Amino acid sequence: MDAFYNDITWTAIFAPKVEHLQDEDNRILLKASYFIEALNTDMSLHYFYGDVPGVGFNISNTASDNLILYTEAAFRKGSDKKLVRLVSEGNPNIYSIENMDDTQIFAHIAAGGNYTFKNGTNVICEYIYNGDGYNQKQWDAFKNFVAYNNEQFKEGLFLDAAASNLLQANQIIDFRKMRKDYIFTRVSNQAIFTKIDGAIVLYLNLDDGSFLFNPSLDYKINESSTVGIASDIFVGGKTTEFGMMHWRQDVTLTYKYYF
Repeated sequence: MDAFYNDITWTAIFAPKVEHLQDEDNRILLKASYFIEALNTDMSLHYFYGDVPGVGFNISNTASDNLILYTEAAFRKGSDKKLVRLVSEGNPNIYSIENMDDTQIFAHIAAGGNYTFKNGTNVICEYIYNGDGYNQKQWDAFKNFVAYNNEQFKEGLFLDAAASNLLQANQIIDFRKMRKDYIFTRVSNQAIFTKIDGAIVLYLNLDDGSFLFNPSLDYKINESSTVGIASDIFVGGKTTEFGMMHWRQDVTLTYKYYF
């Protein structure tokens, strides 16, 4: 539901829990947006109620015809991340998998800009702070958990326990959201040539130096179909977020048809 009043737009969205189709409870989003014409600035406030409730705001300013600056922040109570804790060393080691503190408030912040050059090349660069990301101590505990159980599995020791632990580790990890500090950069041009669009994305983990590099090209066959190629290239040491991947790169081919 939307309601308009002068320069303010009020929005309310309700998403009910649907039994047997999804696990999330009822969710509510309330939003107020305000445009300050004299400053070419948009502002909005958000309130979200759900499994991880929170409040947020964002501000964007059209600094010129080519440049947009923005920042957005959300403060969420609780987290869906899991922590690994070494309970006791032995034969084998005993670990516990625990939820993060449900009473803690975590900040999520992004700040950056969007610039378009005269030739149509667009550059986006932003800093991302992930408040519930692992600090160094928590990351060390997680990577030691993975390394230990991987070694146990390779040596054929305690196979059931090691396999179960590795499965839990696979469920815990959520690439691009594991640590706290990131830089996101995207360079694109929708008309490199007459029918070719291209983009390059760099997603850098500032905490451990690992990164994801994603180049892509799309060729417009005609008005209703496009073919594309893209690659994800993961770079980093074996104990870093993006270096922990089982593969170093992949290539994806796509075909899109528009009805």
